[in-house]
Amino acid sequence: MDAKINKVISLAKEYLSLSEPKKALKILLPYIKNSKFNQDLDYLNILGEVFLETNNLEKAYEVFEKACKIDPEANHSVDYFFNWGQIIGGFDALKLFDIAISKLENQISKTNVNQNIIIKKLVSGYLSSIEIWMTELCFEEAAEKSCESLINKAIQIDPSNPEIFSMNASIKVSQQNYQVAKESILKSWELFQAKIESLQTNDSLVFDSINHNLEYIELIQPFTTLARLAIEMELYETASSIASSIHDINEDIVEPYYLECFANYLQIKLLQNPQNDNYQDSKLILNDNNVEITKLINETRASLVTAKLFLN
Repeated sequence: MDAKINKVISLAKEYLSLSEPKKALKILLPYIKNSKFNQDLDYLNILGEVFLETNNLEKAYEVFEKACKIDPEANHSVDYFFNWGQIIGGFDALKLFDIAISKLENQISKTNVNQNIIIKKLVSGYLSSIEIWMTELCFEEAAEKSCESLINKAIQIDPSNPEIFSMNASIKVSQQNYQVAKESILKSWELFQAKIESLQTNDSLVFDSINHNLEYIELIQPFTTLARLAIEMELYETASSIASSIHDINEDIVEPYYLECFANYLQIKLLQNPQNDNYQDSKLILNDNNVEITKLINETRASLVTAKLFLN
C-alpha cells in the first residue's frame, strides 16, 4: 500500500476508535477524487464506514458499491460486502453476504491466515444473515431452515461465542421451542460472564486502553438484547443480573435500570403467586413480610430513583 494512503487510513481509523467520525471524515474527504485513493479498496472501505457513522447512507452506499465492483470476488477483503449488504437488506444483502461468507469459509482451512479474525468475521456474517431472515424475510418459506443451518454453522465454528447462543435463543423463541431458548439464554450469559472475567484479568496487562475499553462498551447492546430475552422467557433473576452488569460498564444508560426493575417486578409477582399461571396479571403486594421479596422491592425502588436522576 502507498505510504501516504496508509497514513491517511491509519489516522482516520484512530479518530473512529475515539468515536470522532467527523474528524475522520475531514481527514479522508480531501482525497476522494484522487485517482490513487479512489481506487484503493482499504481507503474506500474506511470512507464508507465513516459515512455510515455520520449517517450519510447514500454516500456510504455509493462507496461500498464501488469497492464491491472493483473486487467482485472479495479477493482483497470481505468488509465492504458486509457493509454494503447491511445498507441494502433483503435478498440482495444475502447475496453479498454469501460472497463474503464463501470467501471466509475457504480461508478458514488455511494456516497462513489469522484464524481468530476470520472466525470473528465469519460468525458476524452468519448472524447478520440470520437477522435478515428473521426480520425482513421472516415469512419466506426458506427462513426457518436457513436460520437453523446458519446458527449450527456458527456454533460449530465458535462454540464459546455468547452472541451465537443469544441469537439461537431468539430463533428458538420464534419457533416456540421455549425450553431450548431458556437453555441458550443461560449458556449465553455463562459465556458472557467468562468473557468479562477474562477482560478483568487482562486489565493490568493491556496497554491499548482505547481498544480495551471498546471491548467493554461493545458488550452493552448484546447484554441489553439478552436481558430482554431473559425477561420474555421468565428468567427474571438472570435478566436482573445482566442488566446490573450493564451498570458496571456504563451507569449513565437508563434502559438497563428499567429492565432490571421490570425483571424484579415480575419476579416479585411470581414469588407472591407461585401456583398461578397468570401471575403477571395479579396485583402486586408491597407490604410483604417475605425477606426475598422485601429485598427485591427495595432494589427496584433504588433502581427507579437512579433512573429518574438520569432523566432529569
